[in-house]
Amino acid sequence: MNPKLTFSRCFTLILLVLFASFKVQSQTLITGVVTDEKNQPLQSATINEKGTGNSTTTNESGNFQLSVRDAKAVLLISAVGHSPKSVTVGQQKVINVSLVTVNLDMDEVVVVGYGTQKKATNTGAQ
Repeated sequence: MNPKLTFSRCFTLILLVLFASFKVQSQTLITGVVTDEKNQPLQSATINEKGTGNSTTTNESGNFQLSVRDAKAVLLISAVGHSPKSVTVGQQKVINVSLVTVNLDMDEVVVVGYGTQKKATNTGAQ
């Protein structure tokens, strides 16, 4: 075998390994807990990295883990019945968030197949 060809293949392989390890190292693992204002864990809260398809949900204890691109990442945290919050990661590795419950007057709202409407305007067959 040609020594120059072997060197070229080895050099290319080393560059690929270095590039792959650089990509993995640029990710930052963020952990945390999402709770409500009574400090109770929120199960199935959604944590999204803004501007990406990167997301996760909390477990039954409100815990989550998410690998983000870099320190500039912004996390959007939301849960059904709670006001959403956004948090800039910065140098934080652990982010604990408390979401505030939204009071909805459910007596006056009817959920229909194409949205919601006030009970007073709900006419016709259901």
